[in-house]
Amino acid sequence: MNRDNTDLEKAGSDLIKKGIVLDQNHQYEEALMCFHNGIQMLLTYTKGLVDSVKKAHYMNTIEKYFTKAETLKKLCEQEKHLQMFHEQICIQENSTKNSYKTLFRKYLNSDVSVVHIKDPYIRVFHQVVFVMFKKIATSK
Repeated sequence: MNRDNTDLEKAGSDLIKKGIVLDQNHQYEEALMCFHNGIQMLLTYTKGLVDSVKKAHYMNTIEKYFTKAETLKKLCEQEKHLQMFHEQICIQENSTKNSYKTLFRKYLNSDVSVVHIKDPYIRVFHQVVFVMFKKIATSK
């Protein structure tokens, strides 16, 4: 077995491990990419194997993670279908014409039925302007 083949095995395994961690952290699209690339590397690695027992072991492992990748792919498609977005909007200092309407227009269409907001400072006095956002969100 040559050095390149061993490197391919290690790189593929590392990508699969990274995909597992990303999946556990609910970063499904990144996990899917890691699984896909890791599976490709392991498939290339198994083509060079002559030991049938080791080859069968790797093929079972590849099949397991291929099934996991298919599940993640379906989950990503569902999230895209539900249009679940998480985005941080940065507004430059001293910029003008930044109303809630202009900032959120592309998200607040007639299909939106629920809006989840994570803001630890929502009850602070200067967040009173947030009422304007609620009016815009409920008017659609």
